[in-house]
Amino acid sequence: MALVNNHDGRHGGGCSTGDEYVLFTIPFSHYNEHARWAMHSCEACEEGADASFGSFTERAYLVGIHAMSALSPIPELRARARAKNLTETPLLARVKRSSLGWWNASEDLEVVAINSWEVASKAANIRRVEPVSDNLKELLDNVVGPAARTIVYSHLLKDDAGDAAMCVFCLAPEISWWQRLLFSIKPFREQVRQRIHKGLVRSDAYVEKKRNQLDEALKELERMVDTQTHTFGIAEDGKPTPALIALASVTAPLVCPPEFSIPFYGRNVFDLQGLPPLMREDVLRYRETRIGQVCMETYRKHRLDYATPCTGKL
Repeated sequence: MALVNNHDGRHGGGCSTGDEYVLFTIPFSHYNEHARWAMHSCEACEEGADASFGSFTERAYLVGIHAMSALSPIPELRARARAKNLTETPLLARVKRSSLGWWNASEDLEVVAINSWEVASKAANIRRVEPVSDNLKELLDNVVGPAARTIVYSHLLKDDAGDAAMCVFCLAPEISWWQRLLFSIKPFREQVRQRIHKGLVRSDAYVEKKRNQLDEALKELERMVDTQTHTFGIAEDGKPTPALIALASVTAPLVCPPEFSIPFYGRNVFDLQGLPPLMREDVLRYRETRIGQVCMETYRKHRLDYATPCTGKL
């Protein structure tokens, strides 16, 4: 199928050999960050590895816009969006063929992975390191990730302060002009907010339930980190293990590491002073936890080692 390629967000060193990959994202999503970091960890891989996996194009959709099936560049996603009323990200595709005409540039894309765990598994194979265990994946994917998302959105969807913070995340200049324009229209943004609230926040009781589940999960993660130091450490290639990357990226929304948004935006858009007051209190509290400290330290020491900020827009 043909996709008009208006603007690209390029990561990595621009490798000219091997396959070319395209990662479709919601740029500030923690699951999308997991996929992005996993791919960045493949930069500078040893000779013979698919180093182009770490040198990819990122195409960003804003939350809400990503669910518009007509905008999905992948036929499989358009069909799934019609059936399920959603379009999932991250999604990784390989460019099978590119052509350039005087009127546009088009590509044939082949789906490679449909979630961050599939991307991370491929990255682990390229790095030749141990992938994320099923137990850790289940805990992060089924408990920690959804709870973090619910808690953050409970703040961003609460009042005008949350709306202002969300606009900062969504209307950054690194996002394409047409998406910024659409999201700046308050009635459209309000529809998006209502839809997210209905699906992810629901009620105060639901948020409290997620908080309690998260607290228990963080205790389990702490036990895992303290007893499996080789799993949550530095691999033989000198980079964080897939388990440590997964842990840090999925818990990042809870503690807002200053480095979290730099690989896409090129700057910190989650500054504490710009967060709603109650969200800022939550962030500071989670930073005091053992897992919060692991997340902050991992981002500070390792996130920008191989992360070249992307320079374009969808």
